[in-house]
Parts: sequence; C-alpha cells; structure tokens
Amino acid sequence: MSKTNSLRCPLCGKGRIADIPSGAEQSQYRLFALHRAEHPDLIAKCPKCGEQIGITVLTPDAHPLIHTSIPFMGYVQA
Repeated sequence: MSKTNSLRCPLCGKGRIADIPSGAEQSQYRLFALHRAEHPDLIAKCPKCGEQIGITVLTPDAHPLIHTSIPFMGYVQA
C-alpha cells in the first residue's frame, strides 16, 4: 500500500477529510467551511465536528482546477 498524507478539517483540526498521495503538496488543496459563497471542486463532511468542508484542487499556477460549470448539451439516445 502506498503512503498517503491526510488533509485535516480547517475548522476543528481533528477530522480527516481526505487522503492525498505522499508526493502531493498540501498547498495544492484549499479547504474551507462550505457556508462561504464559493464553489468547491469537492465537498466532504468532517467526521469529528460534522461541518461541510469545501475542497478546491489548485493547479500549479494556483488557479482552481474546475472553475466553470459544464454546459448541458442534451440527452444521448441509445
């Protein structure tokens, strides 16, 4: 099994929100309380304090990985 590092809850500091590869920098991930008016890439719930935590994955130039919604193009009929 490969080694991982844990991202901890930014509110209580105790809950493990997610695991990241050991080679990844923790600065690639921004964690914040979800009651802000921001749009996270992922949402997790802290197992200790129960708060919803937004996770934004940053690219090397510190911009969000996902920054626009994908437009609906219609249904595909099988």
